[in-house]
Amino acid sequence: MRRLVLLIAAGAVLTLAPMLVFGKNAWPGSLAALCLYSVAAPLVAALGAAWWVETVVTAIAWLALIVALGQLPATSALGEGAMVFALPVMIYPPAVLISAIVRLVRYRRAARPASPSV
Repeated sequence: MRRLVLLIAAGAVLTLAPMLVFGKNAWPGSLAALCLYSVAAPLVAALGAAWWVETVVTAIAWLALIVALGQLPATSALGEGAMVFALPVMIYPPAVLISAIVRLVRYRRAARPASPSV
């Protein structure tokens, strides 16, 4: 769970800090950080001990991050250009689906009985 908290904190800092410090000109860095979080969070959940719990926690953090980003004055100053932040919204659901598939495959491999050695 520690790596999950570190991931959420890193995602929040790397996404929000550039827009707070440098204003609307920092949108590429914030976009890249949010896209990276949108892929990394489901991957961390897939490799974790409790997929459902970690997926729900990262989804809530991801949603809070999207809302917080939308409330920043720098994001509002982008006007229609802020639509670039729709990309992470399109990345996250397929990443969660892939995470679920990875988790299912890992679970089935672990549950398969070992073949007898001859």
